[in-house]
Amino acid sequence: MKIETFLKYQFYFIKKLLFLNTVFIFSLLLFDCIPLYASNFHTTENKDFAEKINRVQTFMGFGRDYTPKFFESPVDFINVLYNTDFHFKTKLYTSDNSPYTTTPIKIAYDIRLGKNKIGEEVIPDYALIIIPGSAGSYFKYTEFMYDLQKATGQKLALFMLDMRGQGFSTWFNPKAVERFNGLYVDSFDHYIKDLKYFYEFIVKVYLKKLEKKYNKKIPLFLYGHSLGGGIAAKYIEEYPDDVSGAILSSPAIQALGWTARNLAFWSIYAIVLHGGGPEYVPTGHNIHKTLPFSSIFSNTSCKKRWNYWQKVSSSEFFKNKKLKHPLSGGEVLRMGYPTYWWTFQLIRGTNPIEEKEFASKITAPFIVLKAGFEDLVCLDAMETLIKNTTPGLGKIIEFPYSQHDIMLEKDSIRQKLIKVIIEFLKKNSTTS
Repeated sequence: MKIETFLKYQFYFIKKLLFLNTVFIFSLLLFDCIPLYASNFHTTENKDFAEKINRVQTFMGFGRDYTPKFFESPVDFINVLYNTDFHFKTKLYTSDNSPYTTTPIKIAYDIRLGKNKIGEEVIPDYALIIIPGSAGSYFKYTEFMYDLQKATGQKLALFMLDMRGQGFSTWFNPKAVERFNGLYVDSFDHYIKDLKYFYEFIVKVYLKKLEKKYNKKIPLFLYGHSLGGGIAAKYIEEYPDDVSGAILSSPAIQALGWTARNLAFWSIYAIVLHGGGPEYVPTGHNIHKTLPFSSIFSNTSCKKRWNYWQKVSSSEFFKNKKLKHPLSGGEVLRMGYPTYWWTFQLIRGTNPIEEKEFASKITAPFIVLKAGFEDLVCLDAMETLIKNTTPGLGKIIEFPYSQHDIMLEKDSIRQKLIKVIIEFLKKNSTTS
């Protein structure tokens, strides 16, 4: 074959490939937008929603004097710094050239008990730990938690925490935030250790006091969304006797399918080895940037809830509320957007969760909430997790018209979500 003919065929092949790729991307965008248009016809009036949000903010205690509680992470921070990626060390010197802090990471948390109409504490029938997804805070779940408590007749004790480097929790030297806001975790297991400490020294102690006070057993459950779902799944594998059950919402058991995950893993590993670990992955963006509902980052079909979450996580909201980060002084919640190093650790840490060797250790009942328009986590991994656990222990519940953030979806979807969770709590509670 002549070189001219060979090049002609090569050029034709490349054109075809580009065309098919363009069609594929357009199709994804088209189907991803279907629920966006539908939401305009099925949501409640904005005025009603605004009134509800005012009640939610009162429930959460938003105000000029709001400060979350904190505990020090049990992970030895000094040793972590010696073991961490070299390129992060050079990246994270602060504007005044000071090195890393020797102060332990502070994990932010809060507790909310139900109250009746005259402000009296309601005896809880259940307790729930809320574990947020990546690039988020428990503030994102305020309306969801409000609705859960209301649906239980205020008989739900809520425990919530911000994972390290997100929300109000700290990370490296807070001054480093001036230069860098990427997610970082030395090992996925550090998330598990933070959660275990939270359970042992805060949740468990608090519940024992309540149980002694009211002379009743209060069953404890986990609710984890996205990254939090992956953390919750791994937690019940390692500590199956700590909780009465777990709710895994769009869980990051795997970020991608098997082939794509392995290709991504080794590609990202190569980037990390060549110094790209601290850089944002292509979807990463600045913490101060408010994203419109039409952006590809909006993981819900409900415009009003997406816009509210963007408002809460923006600098203007916190300037208005006089609500600054109590440790770093920043006027916004730290979102912590994905970096190559963090993504590398995420894939590495979540890979084995659904494998039989680990999944078979689960003894607590659990449900997996599966979004029909899911594009961030692996759906097959959810099926594999169920398959590799004791038959009847786990169950998948589908939300066909939901996107990834099920708890931020339109009202009809959220009503089903609340109902499913309450039924699960009741079914798996032993309050004697």
